[in-house]
Amino acid sequence: QRVVPAMMLFEGVRDQLEKDGLLRPIARNTDHIWQQMTSEHFMEYLNSEKLFMRAHREYDDYDEKKLLSYIDTCYVLPSDNSDRKSLEERLNQLEKRMYISCWYSSEDLSDMVFREYSKNGIALGTDVGQLIHCLNKFLSSDEGKEFAKDRFYVGNVQYVYHQQLVKDHIFENTQVVCPMFLKGIQFKVDSEFRVCIFRKEGAGENPSILVGKIPPRCLIRRVAFRADREHLEEAERLEKMKKNAAAGGGGGSMNPEKADDGTVDSGTPEPVRETIKRTEMEIATENLESLSVDIKADQAMKITITERARAGCAGKTAKIVETVDISLMKTLESNLKKVGLEFAPGIDGKDYREENGFIIYELRERNA
Repeated sequence: QRVVPAMMLFEGVRDQLEKDGLLRPIARNTDHIWQQMTSEHFMEYLNSEKLFMRAHREYDDYDEKKLLSYIDTCYVLPSDNSDRKSLEERLNQLEKRMYISCWYSSEDLSDMVFREYSKNGIALGTDVGQLIHCLNKFLSSDEGKEFAKDRFYVGNVQYVYHQQLVKDHIFENTQVVCPMFLKGIQFKVDSEFRVCIFRKEGAGENPSILVGKIPPRCLIRRVAFRADREHLEEAERLEKMKKNAAAGGGGGSMNPEKADDGTVDSGTPEPVRETIKRTEMEIATENLESLSVDIKADQAMKITITERARAGCAGKTAKIVETVDISLMKTLESNLKKVGLEFAPGIDGKDYREENGFIIYELRERNA
């Protein structure tokens, strides 16, 4: 269910916010939203296909006020306060079963917000309509039966003045969930779109939950990095490598050579121990596959390369195990392919664009 707190505010409160340019409209399906996270958390999502949602009670009171704190400003009570105790009990119970997922809503990313929430990692981008579609598809599936009796709400967070939060009665018509889409004016830079879940009674009181299956192929429409010097150089080298490969020049050198530390007990065939000479951004998945190696990315965005037995190694143990630091973007591209996504070339033929201090890759389904 979509929540539009601005439409339920008293006219005077709404007019003041609109005059000051703070009134936020209903979230449109085409609105771009971003979830900013560390690279490790992004890899966890690709592997699990589950969205992380944190219990509202786990936030401190400065970041997220508890439902009970809104009882005098957001809820209408009889003049004699006869229903106050029952409402307090209800709000306390709901607080225990409420979970939220926070997204940054804007066409353009904010460097300050990105640094705060991603630790210079990655921003996962989608559209409001696509996120809602993925959630509905999950809830109608067998995997979603666990959440069938839960209540899901989505909408833009409305930022209001401190006076309005703590003293004024601001809602003309409200639902219990509405305060969960209110925050103080000091947080307006977050430009937040939010998913809120009230879990059914008896679902437990966990500090967080994972909601899914939400396939990356269904959800992700774009990814972004900060356009610092390192990332820009990587993006340019990756682009050059692809152009060379397309022109028949290959993707880079992969020259194996023996190491000098391959010793074993007497009577045992000497193992072939090799290291791979390479430079950042020169290792392409195709090159590795041509050498018959297994590739596995871990959560730290590193790659473990294990060579499989191949011709010419009869009588010897043909094995190489090496963890190498590989380009974040090349690793990302490889793992996106595994979930059915690829970088979509732009109008100028490049896979990426530089915009407002960020490198942005638009994605598409493979073979689309």
